[in-house]
Amino acid sequence: MQTFVDTAVFDVKSRSLLFRAPGLSKTKDRSTAISVDKVTDEQTALGFSLAVDDMVVNLESELARFETRVKEEKIATVEHKDGYSGGASLWLVILALGGVCLRRFTNENA
Repeated sequence: MQTFVDTAVFDVKSRSLLFRAPGLSKTKDRSTAISVDKVTDEQTALGFSLAVDDMVVNLESELARFETRVKEEKIATVEHKDGYSGGASLWLVILALGGVCLRRFTNENA
């Protein structure tokens, strides 16, 4: 079973892709006809978890490359709006979205 997840970051104003980070997993397991649903559910959950782990690793490296490009190539301007405290980071947003997706995924397959 293959699972693919993807994170893409766009500049809305220019409609351009800033960077993306895919995640992929491949799992294999065999079962009897009687337990096929249980094994499929387990493999699906495992595949999703492994794909997200792979995506996070890729996202870290893509974000580092993007930060370097912003500094060296001046491909973007980073601006903070008035009242911005810097408390919410990209990682918190990603983790929150991942948690929501995982909960939905788990609840739908329960």
